[in-house]
Formats: sequence, structure tokens, C-alpha cells
Amino acid sequence: MQLVSNISKIVILGLLVTVCQACSTSSAFTKRAVKLEEAGLNTEAAASYYTALWKNAYNVEAQIGMKKTGQIVLNSKLSEWSATRINRNLKQGVYDYLEILEYQKRIAKVGVELTIPDFYQKDFENMDVEYLHNVYDEGTALLEQEKYDEAEQVFKEIAVLDPDFKDISELRDIAYLEPLYIEGSRALEVDHYREAHEKFSLILERDRDYKNVRELDKEALEMGLFTLAVMPFDNATGKQGVESKTQAYVLQSLTGMRDPFLKVVDRQDLDHILEEQRLGLTGVIDQETATEVGALLGADAILRGTVLTHTTQAGQKRTLRKEGYSSYKVKKYNRSTQKYYYETKYKPVSYKQHSQRNSARVTYQYRVVSLTTGEILASDIIEKELVSEANYITYDGNIDNLFPSDGNAVIRSGSARNQLKTLYAAPRDVKTTAQLADDMYVAAGEAMKEKMQTLMIDVIP
Repeated sequence: MQLVSNISKIVILGLLVTVCQACSTSSAFTKRAVKLEEAGLNTEAAASYYTALWKNAYNVEAQIGMKKTGQIVLNSKLSEWSATRINRNLKQGVYDYLEILEYQKRIAKVGVELTIPDFYQKDFENMDVEYLHNVYDEGTALLEQEKYDEAEQVFKEIAVLDPDFKDISELRDIAYLEPLYIEGSRALEVDHYREAHEKFSLILERDRDYKNVRELDKEALEMGLFTLAVMPFDNATGKQGVESKTQAYVLQSLTGMRDPFLKVVDRQDLDHILEEQRLGLTGVIDQETATEVGALLGADAILRGTVLTHTTQAGQKRTLRKEGYSSYKVKKYNRSTQKYYYETKYKPVSYKQHSQRNSARVTYQYRVVSLTTGEILASDIIEKELVSEANYITYDGNIDNLFPSDGNAVIRSGSARNQLKTLYAAPRDVKTTAQLADDMYVAAGEAMKEKMQTLMIDVIP
């Protein structure tokens, strides 16, 4: 309990010190403000009083000074604004008055209320309404001229000044949505389905009931749909099952693509169709058979692949005995200074360095063939190799005392010691070849996904 009490006292003492420092700073700003006020520099004086009150809201002298000089500054701003109002500069008048209101709010945050006569507020409201009507007319004129970007900027300004002014919200939406609607409709007319969908999606995010955009977007998605049938992969490696696993991961990656225009034919449906039609697609699909196959599969193209190589290699764990030195301290006596000191000595020791490297590698060739024209849309070879290796040391002693050896003597350099410490802390486990093979299949599937994403942009603009 005594410990808790002492801690509480320390905390309270700290708070009191902080408060005293703030009061001292506030007092300094107040003194500066008084001198500025005496010199007739009311704007500068008001700024110093403001800072003093931020430091200490209970500074009475600063409150009185802020009320006096702040009101003088505010009145000066109002007088300048009256001249602007008389000159009929509507825009400047509106924004200047808004700055005056902002100044009043700012001073109110430090507890000082400045007053604005009611007639100023009425004059501003009349000016504001007149300005809003003028800008509104300007915006609607731009909208009629189909200058949508300019119109949108005008309506944004009105929304800031008065978000409920007339039908400003609706007009602002039109200024933003209509050009997207026009661009999307034009893209749809020239069969640029992806571009059309992108424009329509932006509209739907803002207004799902804008014109007939939902129907047009649905049309773009349906017309641009690209159905891809993934055929069973061939195996040129002699290792059983690698083609099925490679194809499975490729299929998994493709079905995970977030492309609304790509549809991947389900493997079970594909096998069922092939079995029913007794259709073998092991040969080359030419233009003569492409249309027939496309109709049977309900697909626009097929993806065929051949696994060319598939290897895994488990490296042996190698251990080497390495020579080094261990440092230790020897206490000695200096007769001349009559003081004890410690001398660093080194004794030969040994540690072990271990290394192991496992790897897995797959190479497969793929082709995407159009079932409309028989054209090869894409063809490439994908190669993926994954390696897992470990390289570390073990030492029975204190690693902080271990030094490397150059074969004859101790190496004392910091970089050499840090290298030993890094090897001592290095990971000691390697992935098995089975784990690497699984990761490799995933990487191979992702590589096919990247290739297909590029192709889809070319096929569906």
C-alpha cells in the first residue's frame, strides 16, 4: 500500500509540474500580448492572447484581453466585408463572411464569445442566396452544354455552401453519372464489354437505379462472357499422377480469378460431355473441328497442357567440423598501478556447420485454343522451381564468446563474429520434397492465372 501511495504522489507531482509549466508559458504569452496591445497591434495581440488561453484556459487576464482585442479584430473584418458587399462582389463577399464566422468559432474554442450584429448575418444570408442562384444557373447551363466535369465542380461548390439547395444533390449526380453512362454505352456498342462494365460499375456504386444501367451492365457481362474448358493435361514425364495434380492446381487458380468475364467449365461436367459424345481431344483441334467442339462443350476456348518435367531432389544433410576460439577472462595484477585488471585470452574450440538443400521443379507447356476459329490464342512454357535450404552452426559453449579462426589464429573482427551469430540463429528446418512439391503446384497454378489474366484483357477489351 505504501508503494502505491508513493507512486500516486509521484504522478500527482508530475501533473503539478506540467500544470505549472503551462501556467508559466501562458503568463509569458499574456505579457507579450499586453505589450502588443499597448502598441496598437491588436491582431498580433489577439493571436498571443489566443495562445495564452490554449496554454491555460483559466488565465483571466488573457480572457479579458482576448475579448477586447478579438472583438476589435472581428469588427475590422466586418467593416471590410461591408465594403465588399456594397461593391456587389458576391463570391468574395460570401467566402469572406465565412472566414469571419470561422474566426468567431475559433475564438469560442478558448472560451471567449465574440459578437456579430444581427444585421450583418441578414445581409450575408441575402448575399448567399443570390450567389447560390447565380452559380446554380451557371451549373445548369454547363449541364445543358454537356460540360459535365465543369458542371460537377460547380455543383460541388453549391453542396458545400448549402447541401439542401434546390435539387443540387440530383444535379450533382447527373453531372457525375451521365458521362459514365455515355462512355459505357458507346463502349458496349463497339463490343468493348470490359470497358462498358467498368463504367457501369462506377454508376451502380453511386445509383443502382440510374436509367437502364443495370440492364446494360447485365448485357455487357453476358455478351462478353468467355467460357474456358480446362482439358485433362498430358504427361510427358513418366511419373504417374503429376499431370492430374498440375491440372487441378491450375483449375483451382483459374476459378479463383476475379474476372467477371471468365467462366471455367467444371471438370465433372467436361468429363461427362466428353464421355457422352465419345469425343477424344488428344489430337490437334483445327478450324474444321473447332466449331463442333465449341458447341458440344459450350465453351469459347480450351486450355490444354502437357507436363514436360517434374523432379524433386532431397539433399543429404552435411555436417562439417569447424575450428574456432572461445574467449575467456583472466584476472591479473598490475604492480605499477597496484590495481587488478582482466586480460582476454583465447582457447581453441570446435563447432559444427550444418547444411541441407531440398528442391522441387515442374515445367509444363500450355495452349489456349479458340473453339470458334481454331486459332491458338496463347501458348507458353511455365517453369517453377522451389528450394528450401538450411545453413546453420551448432556450438556447445556460449555463442557470445565464439570467434572464428583463419586456420592459424583467432579472427577478432566484428563482422566475422556477427556472421557466426547469424548462422547460429539461422533456421534449422527444411521443407520436405513433398511440401515443396505442393507449394510448387500452387506456384505453377498462380503463374497460369497471371498468363490468363493478361489474355482475358486482350480477348475482352
